[in-house]
Amino acid sequence: MLRLLEYEEVLSFNKVKNKFPNSRILVKINSLDDSEGVPVAVSDSAESDDALCEKLHEYLNQDILCVIVGSYMQKGSTNVIYSIR
Repeated sequence: MLRLLEYEEVLSFNKVKNKFPNSRILVKINSLDDSEGVPVAVSDSAESDDALCEKLHEYLNQDILCVIVGSYMQKGSTNVIYSIR
């Protein structure tokens, strides 16, 4: 399920990943060199990953920099994606 978040606090990517384990999180950033940002949406299932990517493109089309961070567990044990930047 895709959840939109109402965070205003800037968090490091590690804190974001720890706060939302086994999820993909869309994070607004100020520059491509950043390793922190404001979480804006989280996907906790493969079914909602497409919606998360659409949200990413929506922000990018408005010239708002963002990245997807997090991890995805395949079959409950294999870490396929650790961090996307």
